[in-house]
Amino acid sequence: MSARHGPDTAGRRAITVRDSGPGVAEAGREALFSPFRQGAREAHTRPAGAGARLALARRLVERMGGG
Repeated sequence: MSARHGPDTAGRRAITVRDSGPGVAEAGREALFSPFRQGAREAHTRPAGAGARLALARRLVERMGGG
């Protein structure tokens, strides 16, 4: 994973995050942003909470004018 931040071309704060992990199938990506949903877990992973974090993060970003 890598992250960088700084002003974008309009002078707003821009945050970019890249993750080189195994990823999520395209069909399941939008569900990750639904409250209380999680992606499929592999046998070697443990439960990671209620699944609300990405939904909350998306709402915060959208309310601040981001996308």
